[in-house]
Amino acid sequence: MTKEPGTIVSLEPQQDTDTGTDPAYIHSYIAGIVGHVPIQTWCAFEGCTVNAIDSRVSKGIWQTGVHVIKPTGGKRMVNLKAAKQWLEGKKQRSPRE
Repeated sequence: MTKEPGTIVSLEPQQDTDTGTDPAYIHSYIAGIVGHVPIQTWCAFEGCTVNAIDSRVSKGIWQTGVHVIKPTGGKRMVNLKAAKQWLEGKKQRSPRE
């Protein structure tokens, strides 16, 4: 089940009649609560690659600890709030500021 841009989505999990619980919807639901998504999920959403994210970090466009985090023992994650602000062209603050 694909959501069109601008579609209002309930925060309650929905059943997909064809495939049971829709994994994309559940991922979106969890991301809305947690505020972070796995880096591969962000790449699929934005249409970029993990290498592009790594390049942004190495060039200082994105910051580790602000845009990208890696919990101990976990996957690298993208902070949705920081990524949204970056997409909108807003300045980011370092976590040390």
